[in-house]
Amino acid sequence: KHVTIQHCLCKPAASALIRQGLFPCAPGKPSIAFDMNLLDLVGINMNYLAPNVSGWALTIEMFWRERGYVLGRRESLKRRFGNAFQWFTMMKEEVRASVNDFIAITRSSDGKSTDPDQGTERNVMEINGEDASRKSPKNEIDSGMETKANTVNPKPDALKEPSEHLQQCCPACFGGKELPQLHLSPAHVLVAVDANFAQTCLHAKHIDPVINHPLSYFLSTEEVEAMEKYVEEARSGKGSKKKGASKQTKPVIGDTSLSRLVPDDILEECMQSFIAAQEEIAKTSSKLYGSTGVMALLCRHDRVLWIVNLATPGEKQFYVYALLKRLLVNLPVSWHIGVLYDIACQIDRSMNKHGIFSEYRDRIHFAVSVFHAYGHQWICQLIYHPRKRWGFGFTDGEGCERFWSMMKRLIPSLRVSGHYRRIWMIDLYIHHSMTDTLWNLATRIRRIERKTKERLELAQIELKRCDVDEAEIKKEWEAQIEAQTAKMPKQSRKAGDKAIEMILRHRHEVVEWKGRLAILIKQQKELEEGSSLIRASEGQDEVTAAQKALTASMKKLLKAEKGLGIPARKRLEKLKGNGFLHHQLNAKALKSRLRAKLIAYRFERRKTIKVTKHSDIAEKDHAKAKTLVTRSKNTITSLIRKHNNLVKEMTNMRSKGVVPKASRVPTILEAAGIFALDIDSPIWLDEDMDGESVPPRWLADENMREAITHWLQISRAHEEQERLSHELRSMLIWQAGE
Repeated sequence: KHVTIQHCLCKPAASALIRQGLFPCAPGKPSIAFDMNLLDLVGINMNYLAPNVSGWALTIEMFWRERGYVLGRRESLKRRFGNAFQWFTMMKEEVRASVNDFIAITRSSDGKSTDPDQGTERNVMEINGEDASRKSPKNEIDSGMETKANTVNPKPDALKEPSEHLQQCCPACFGGKELPQLHLSPAHVLVAVDANFAQTCLHAKHIDPVINHPLSYFLSTEEVEAMEKYVEEARSGKGSKKKGASKQTKPVIGDTSLSRLVPDDILEECMQSFIAAQEEIAKTSSKLYGSTGVMALLCRHDRVLWIVNLATPGEKQFYVYALLKRLLVNLPVSWHIGVLYDIACQIDRSMNKHGIFSEYRDRIHFAVSVFHAYGHQWICQLIYHPRKRWGFGFTDGEGCERFWSMMKRLIPSLRVSGHYRRIWMIDLYIHHSMTDTLWNLATRIRRIERKTKERLELAQIELKRCDVDEAEIKKEWEAQIEAQTAKMPKQSRKAGDKAIEMILRHRHEVVEWKGRLAILIKQQKELEEGSSLIRASEGQDEVTAAQKALTASMKKLLKAEKGLGIPARKRLEKLKGNGFLHHQLNAKALKSRLRAKLIAYRFERRKTIKVTKHSDIAEKDHAKAKTLVTRSKNTITSLIRKHNNLVKEMTNMRSKGVVPKASRVPTILEAAGIFALDIDSPIWLDEDMDGESVPPRWLADENMREAITHWLQISRAHEEQERLSHELRSMLIWQAGE
């Protein structure tokens, strides 16, 4: 088919070709043009297969050569096809952005015109004082491809509903416009964040041409650098630290401050378990790669909200803070967010310690993503595991991992591409993914709703079989959290002297309160004899308070003397510096830590076995859990060895006759059978139970432990059902607005 195209200076050949459905390889003097349908097909194909413009060019060249057409030199065709495809794709994205801008203008009540005929006037609406027209590429060279739709950071105080960007990203999470009425969850929306250090890009010898996506999901470089500076200032002490962040409180179900119960030594162990928590450890080479990876923020339906390009070899926390701040400023101030992250405990700890985001702190609730939770210490799991933490339902927080899996086909080609082309291709893929998954969003919610109902019914049947009152379950669960998050005693070089000084201090307090009580009783009798009833009543209150204080001091004294293992009548001043007491108290501290580690090990082991038996999850998904169990076992063995070494030293000291009378040597612990936690094991001997000889039900009663598991499952199911109902309503409201 031969087509003659007329062109002149006022009607260039490129315009004439486009009217014929052909896209030229150059705007001025094109030597070849390609069918737009073909270019569209290539673009769609690259969303499902690895991008390969050269492969398509060679395919076209071979296709026409076999039919007798010569399209010129191969390298020339590859270059011309690449140019045509690039500018055709950019034209499509600009058209999409223009349509979105026009729709936003017509929706806005502040717009000066909603007439479609005036749609070419891109400046008819101003958002937060910024012109609605699009920025020029040269002003966005280092920005990471941001646009009007995403650079606008609306003031939260002025927002009455989520920003337009968020509503378009996920209608289920943000389409309802009004504040979600969730009574079982503190967070109104749940998001997940994670980094990917496989999406790298090599240092380029030359800077590639700037390609800016008009509707980019990437945060700007300036925004990320500003957050980095803010975090550094906060950590150096220039920020305002929030007071009382580490105060220990009694655990209450539904309390969002439970994260402060996790001891620092447990958080340190969690940090050592994850490379992501150790910012200084490189995950990739910054000398080899200019871009070391990407970090994304997704909603719980695996829909991308924003993404940031990584330029550091380690997983720095300021990237997470930058994404969270962008989300918070695009939400009304009344909205709270739940964040799932593989090292959420470290982010939460950093915020509490340095006062980071103090203005947003009450609006953020953290949990660890499900499969990463198994790599954390058991005490950390008690607080941060989403299946144990209030308000997270059945959200697993692994949406980023699924997103990275879908993007893995881009890794080979983008690793050797230019910086801006890499950002462009990732943006294209995200836009395609968002459009593709939107069609199945309601179906996905219905599927989750059906599975949630099945899990709820099964858990209710199992809980009924346990025959335990719900109030009792809640009480035992709170007791378990309180017991297992309590600070453990540590070894000390002067443990004996410190214990003796504490006993002497308590003895002095008892003497003081006895004297104080005798004086108050004498004054009380004098007031009663003087017939001063009002003052006598006040005096009786003081006597009662003094008696309570005396009783409390005596209990502390008895507990301290029992812990030391020395008769109360003994003159303790002479025992200061005694090596035997030093070893005895350190052995007791080791045994206390050993008990806590064994209990945690038992719970971790039980959970791993249960998942392996009743799930089809692959073995590699439990590698972290098994590594943690092995590491815990090694830690326990090390504690046993230290304890036994102290016992041997104490035995030698007894044989030499340098030990206090009435003191005794602890029993040697055998590592072989200690992991069974048998009731007759020596690990339970010599424990100061404060007169309470019966172990708690959450530890000793298998039926209670099963009931707690099913009760937690039911609680999460109710939270999930409430959130799913809200999401379906949000989608209906959004659909009506569309």
